[in-house]
This record gives sequence, C-alpha cells and structure tokens, in this order.
Amino acid sequence: MKNNQHARVQDKLLWAATVMNKTFVERIEACIAGGYNQMSVFPIDIKMWEDKGNTIDELNTMCKEANVRITILDPFTKWLPNWKAPKDASNEDIAFADFEEDDFFRMARALGVNRINLVESYTPRATIEVLAENFKRICNRAATLGITVGTEFMPFAPTINNLDITWEFVSKAAVDNGGLVLDTWHFYRAESDIETLKKIPVNKIVALQLADADYEIKGDNLMEDLLKYRKAPGDGEFPLKEVLDVLLENDYLKEIGVEIFADEYKNQEAKTNGLKSSKAIDNLFAKNNYIIKNQDILTLHRQFCRAIWRGDKVYSTNLIAQDFKGVSHFGSIVDKEKYIDVHFNKEFTRFDAIVKNIIREGSLAILTGHMVLDDKEKELPSQNIFSAIYKKNENGNWLLHYWQDTKIEFRD
Repeated sequence: MKNNQHARVQDKLLWAATVMNKTFVERIEACIAGGYNQMSVFPIDIKMWEDKGNTIDELNTMCKEANVRITILDPFTKWLPNWKAPKDASNEDIAFADFEEDDFFRMARALGVNRINLVESYTPRATIEVLAENFKRICNRAATLGITVGTEFMPFAPTINNLDITWEFVSKAAVDNGGLVLDTWHFYRAESDIETLKKIPVNKIVALQLADADYEIKGDNLMEDLLKYRKAPGDGEFPLKEVLDVLLENDYLKEIGVEIFADEYKNQEAKTNGLKSSKAIDNLFAKNNYIIKNQDILTLHRQFCRAIWRGDKVYSTNLIAQDFKGVSHFGSIVDKEKYIDVHFNKEFTRFDAIVKNIIREGSLAILTGHMVLDDKEKELPSQNIFSAIYKKNENGNWLLHYWQDTKIEFRD
C-alpha cells in the first residue's frame, strides 16, 4: 500500500459456509454476535426454507428486524451448457447445485440481493469464448434487476481453475456489472500470482471471501482440505496481507467477509462462529494497520462497549488511543428497542448496553443509558450508567470523543 495508507472497510459480511448447517434464526444470531450487517445464502437454503412452508418475505422481515441484510446469493452453477451431475455425485451434492436459471433469479429478485456468484460445476471444459458469452448473458439478465455478477475460480474446476483464465473471460465479456469473487483459499491453492491480481482493476473484484489454511494440504485430496480444514484468516500460513494490500488500495473495498468450510465450525454454535470469525478479521486488521469503519453512531457505540467488556484490555486501550478510528464490529442493534445485545464468552452470559437517550445537534451526538452485566459466579447483576459523546469529522464519520461510566453492583 502507498505511503503506509490506512485502508478502510465499511462493513462485514458473513458468508453462508461459515454457518452452513445452521438455521436462519441461528445465522442471524451469528451475525448479531459478530457484528455482521450482511450475509450470503445458498439457493439450497432458500429451497429448504420454502419447503417447510415459509416465504422469502418472512425471511426478509426476520433479517430486517435484526438489522441484517441478505446481499449475495451463491452459487449458481447452471450458467454453462451441458450441465450434468456425474454418477458418483451424492444426492446432497447434486441438490446443492441443481437450480434452474429462472428459479435462481426468482430467489435473487425476492431476496433483493445486490450480487450473485457463478461457479463452474458439473460442466465439461469450455473455451474462453463460451465462458465469456454465457457470463455476459447472465450479467445482462442480472442488470435488469440491478444485480452485480461475480464468478469464482476454484483450483479443481474443469476450466475456471485459476485467476488468469477467470480474468481473461470476464474482461472479454466487457460488462459493467460483472467481475470476480475472490476466495483467498482458492487464490493460494491455485498458486496464483499476486502480480496478476495487481493488473486487475480493483472495482472488478465484486466480493471477497477470506479464508486461511496451512501450506500443507490436509486430508486425502484438495476437496477434503477445502471442506474440512479451512481456517479463520490469520490462523493459517497464507500471506493474506499481500492480497488485502492490493484490494484495499484507495479504500475501494467496502466490505470484508469470512468463508470457512470446516468441521470445527460445523460442530460449534452459530453464535460462536460469528464471534470467532469476526474477531479473526479484527485481529488481522489490527495487525496490518487496516481499519473497519461505520458511520452509524449506534454501531460505533456498540463496538466500543463490546471491546471494553470482552476482557481484551490491550485491544480496548488501542481503540481509545486511536481516537476510535480503528473499530471492531460486535453485538447488535434492535432499533425499536434501542438496545445493544452482546453475547459474552464463558465467563458471562450476556451484556446489554441499553441506550435510553440520543441527542443529535450538528456534528455532535450524545448517548446516555445503562449497561447490564450478568456475572455467573456471583449470580448477581451489576449495572453501569454511561454517557458517550461522538463527533462527526470532515469525512462524515462519527468518532468517539468522550466516555464515562459508573458501576453499580446489586447486593442482597
């Protein structure tokens, strides 16, 4: 990055793979726990939801009430000719991929997503011309709905198995609403060249899937390594900083997301997945001097509360020292109740920061209220009365300038 520039990202996105065996209620709870305001969904998720008699409108309402948006539908596989599942494919794998184009777009329209992702699956090798032609066709259809189309290379795919080929057909298609979905696991497992990534206009990377791994492939093959042994960003050996430096140049990338296919995540609670994946982003960004920003003063307030009370005093101190420019997304806002709900680690059950009053006047905002912390050991709640002042800077961002709280313990 140039001149030690501090890269900024606006939002966090929870990719469906990180919570793939969880219900929608659990996924929303994961978003709340990790401070994600966006998530992706699989088409199979929607089919299973509708098969139970539910509607997409009902799902949208659930998400809206939790302040979470479904922004990406992923993947769509039947965009290339001659799609045919192999005989050795499991019924579960076929069901995951087997969606017709009209049905896929029906879901995308009803969900109101702004992006879809195309992958190559169960199709024979194709020429660059065929790839570009069909990619352009899908992009043109998506454009009528205001949807951007990404395509994701995978090292085990028949044709779209590396960055060079993917960029070749995407650039040949020459559509404004088409680009690449970049998965860092695929990037390094395909032995991609960072210099090639630098040549691609950054606005053509329409979504990022962060994942890490050990250099040595685990399991019997590449697919098993993909589905069972991915790691959270920063927990493996991939040099993720070099990719992030390219994508975060000039503050273009507006969101950051984690996609973790792993047995560990399948066996954990959704809330734990949300918290762990979000904290991995925070740690990676703090280590590399990146910044996650958000202009919502309630969100900033929630982030500060969570950083202070999660027990990481060093990290909390760093936030204060940076005048709250480096922030971390945790907790959730429920607008109609105006409270912040944060699920804690094993030491505590939950922590609520309840905003009782908000005063906005020009570039200043004052929040007052109280915080409730349940202590399992004492079995007695404690309460903090707080006041916080935020000031809007010349860039339109709300920064914390003052914080004060007084602890009150309730005793028998």
